[in-house]
Amino acid sequence: MRYLILIAAALVAAQSASATQQRTRVMIVDESPLVVRGIGFKPAERVTVTVSHGKVVYRKAATASATGVVMARWKVAMATTCASTFVLAVGSEGSRATYKTVANDCAQPKAPDAKGQPSGSDPLVLYPVDPVKSP
Repeated sequence: MRYLILIAAALVAAQSASATQQRTRVMIVDESPLVVRGIGFKPAERVTVTVSHGKVVYRKAATASATGVVMARWKVAMATTCASTFVLAVGSEGSRATYKTVANDCAQPKAPDAKGQPSGSDPLVLYPVDPVKSP
């Protein structure tokens, strides 16, 4: 009976220890200048943060705080080109976090013509709708 109680107590202790450990996450908090914040890393863990935006790559090493927070700051702004962004943070003790944004609407708007309409398009025509006769 004592062994069962000890085993149960050990399982509860292991479960509560894993519940307090949070999942690693990383995000861009500012683009000008570029700042990346990560959480959930091990205290004092050395973390390499890489930000890829199109063909431009930013890389910086940082050390996690006692609470597992990592801040990577660059002196430059992130490129403003229309491209997907990928952030990878890899810790020296095996922690890892990723973040990705996908650029899917990079078309430039058309300049308006002399009438104020987007060039190459027909003017906008609105027809009145009778709510009683609407299908």
